[in-house]
Amino acid sequence: MKKLWIVLFAGITILSAGAQSMTYETKVRLIVGAETYTAVLNDTTSAVDLISKLPYTVRVNRSAVDYCGRLDKPLETRTGEAQAGWKNGDISYIPGADWIAFFFGGEESSASYGNNQHIIGRVENLDSLKAWPKGSVAVRIELFE
Repeated sequence: MKKLWIVLFAGITILSAGAQSMTYETKVRLIVGAETYTAVLNDTTSAVDLISKLPYTVRVNRSAVDYCGRLDKPLETRTGEAQAGWKNGDISYIPGADWIAFFFGGEESSASYGNNQHIIGRVENLDSLKAWPKGSVAVRIELFE
């Protein structure tokens, strides 16, 4: 039987599902206008690079399935971390275009977008993401302290 260990330390959660796999998550705030939302970033190469740049503000635009915008500078990536598709609520980095996307829809057909999604985290409350203002918004990403 596998044991699940959860350790909280300075905003970092360590989830372990046995000796062979371990995932680190960093809790962050997403500030949109006067509202604050909670998300977690994982331990992928791109997420760790973004965490090193926090606080960070990016302007994103709403589409039919997400809010996405271009980062000032590329994030580091590891080829093996790319995947096809996303789950609603995921935060993804798309290298080459240097896009960050906060997905609130489109999960069922997301694999058709190609194998270039670097999932760096997730918004904790999908309904709150769907409630962001329409159009273009600035998202400030900060460590949750």
